[in-house]
Amino acid sequence: MPRILLFFIDGVGLGADDPAVNPLVVAELPTFRELLGGSAVTLGAAPITAARASLVALDATLGFEGIPQSGTGQASLLTGANAVELHGRHFGPWVPSRLRTFVREQSVLARALAAGRRTAFANAYPEELNLLPDGAGPADVRGRTRRARRGPAFLRAGPPLAALGAGLLIRHTPDLERGDAVASELTNEGWR
Repeated sequence: MPRILLFFIDGVGLGADDPAVNPLVVAELPTFRELLGGSAVTLGAAPITAARASLVALDATLGFEGIPQSGTGQASLLTGANAVELHGRHFGPWVPSRLRTFVREQSVLARALAAGRRTAFANAYPEELNLLPDGAGPADVRGRTRRARRGPAFLRAGPPLAALGAGLLIRHTPDLERGDAVASELTNEGWR
């Protein structure tokens, strides 16, 4: 059975092979380059199917006018459905309210588990999620702690919604400190 690792960096797309407008042309990305057989991480390099990884360029507009947004984009990537079409327009930065249950129930994580596949979600999220009963959703977080009352933003973004729906939102600060999880931000500044 093949292993699949999905790695998303929100807001970063494949750009032109021009270092004047695309920092990925000159960025030192040794792991990405190794995985891609030495190729650059640019639009001109795609598509690539190397021995250990593939690089595919996708049209984030999904057939709709306007600037693609994270909310509908994440929902589309996580479910395989055209979330822009379902919502009627691009929307972000959060998954639209009416699509959140859909993302929790129809994500690639939930479907992989339903098919009997071993599945994990590597991101760590705040401990107040430990207070949630099984099957809880975003509304259950509101009011639990002072931090949660400031806004459960992590439960409006696509990846944690998908992980919550699949029962995989289980990594927290201790996991991050041990190196057994990653933060959804590259610098961990929010955890500090």
